[in-house]
Amino acid sequence: HISGLSDSLLLYNRKIFRRREFPRTGKGEFMAEHMVKCVKFQKELPGLEESPWPGELGQRIYDNVSQEAWKLWLDYLRMLINEYRLAPANPESQEIIAQQMEKFFFGEGSELPPGYVPPQK
Repeated sequence: HISGLSDSLLLYNRKIFRRREFPRTGKGEFMAEHMVKCVKFQKELPGLEESPWPGELGQRIYDNVSQEAWKLWLDYLRMLINEYRLAPANPESQEIIAQQMEKFFFGEGSELPPGYVPPQK
């Protein structure tokens, strides 16, 4: 059911980025983080906890996109939604979002701008 897509993206964002500790096994031990060679940062970084999008694109993102790069995407997605007045529950908007996501991570938008410096925390 895709109509809850924006809600699931928001919930995923909260779950991943507002978590205060790493997940634990049933025995109280810390679980190993999913690490990826991030396509945005070209280095090994913690990956997403689960696929954030349905289908093959979601799997590619899970396999190749770091949590840090996903944060960049969410900021860009907010801009897209506002600028183009997209409705994430709308199939046409979902197609535009998927195309932009593909471009952002794997196409011509996959490289960081020259001189990019990540925001300081």
